[in-house]
Amino acid sequence: MRKSDRFIPMYFVLFFCFLFVVDGTMVYLAVSSHRGVVNENAYETGLKYNDVLKEAEAQKKSGWTSKIAMQKDGGISVSLADADGVALTGVDVTGRVVRPTQDGYDFDLMFEKQKSETGVYTAKADFPLSGSWEVLIRAEKDGTVYKKSKKIFMRRK
Repeated sequence: MRKSDRFIPMYFVLFFCFLFVVDGTMVYLAVSSHRGVVNENAYETGLKYNDVLKEAEAQKKSGWTSKIAMQKDGGISVSLADADGVALTGVDVTGRVVRPTQDGYDFDLMFEKQKSETGVYTAKADFPLSGSWEVLIRAEKDGTVYKKSKKIFMRRK
């Protein structure tokens, strides 16, 4: 038996200790990060998928368009126009900001009719963290519903 052969059992033990540490780190990261659930009621949403398709078709027929923009003060503005490009006034606009990578940071937006004649609606947004966010808006007027989303990257100062 060579002198170096006596360390072979220790190499096996060190190798399995290394695997234990790596696997433990992977399990920790998997459990503590995003859980992957996009829709809490996926089954019910799937059952109503035909309704979702009808809503999308109705939205397409309405011809409404929108622009979601970040303001310098961190707020969010939405400008709405009809099929002819005329500003939409008197629209009820609601919104939600979703953090796709972490639970617990989503928040709702309260849009005000900043300049109703121009079809611009604004909301103050206080982002708790820097990073990737998704802004979801819902506008409704006279039974017509319009939905839009935009992914943004917010850097806190």
